[in-house]
Amino acid sequence: MHAKFLGPGLLFLALIASMAQISGLPLGICSGSGLGISLIAPAIAAESESHDRVMLVFVFDKSCRISCDRVRPVLLELEETYKDRLKVVELDISPEVLKETQKRADELGLKSFLANTEDWYPAVGIFDKKGKKVKEILGAQPKAKYVAAIEKAMMPK
Repeated sequence: MHAKFLGPGLLFLALIASMAQISGLPLGICSGSGLGISLIAPAIAAESESHDRVMLVFVFDKSCRISCDRVRPVLLELEETYKDRLKVVELDISPEVLKETQKRADELGLKSFLANTEDWYPAVGIFDKKGKKVKEILGAQPKAKYVAAIEKAMMPK
């Protein structure tokens, strides 16, 4: 699409998207009313325990029965499979516990990841040992997709 066909708002969004792509920053598109675009800096896991393992972060809401309940058993199975090499963290974004979850996410260095997945659940983030986000997976997905992301995060750099 040529710029002359874009209104000022869409032209601005296209410019932001181009800048994000050039700079290598991931571009997050959020749900909700309208189109929300935000530049997301990679989350850095602050908790020292997470540095010796890959971290899988599961964002869910208690009201999410079908999709979230399909993801959880797969993640528990992966936690068992990878034992000492994978840390699974669950972040419940249900309204009654959201404040506590936001505090915990901040302590883990996951504040921006949580903020950008609060409207999408279930969401799974895979972070390497350095705390860099390797993959973000939205919705219930086949086990192989999680395995591939975990294996990629575990590859020596």
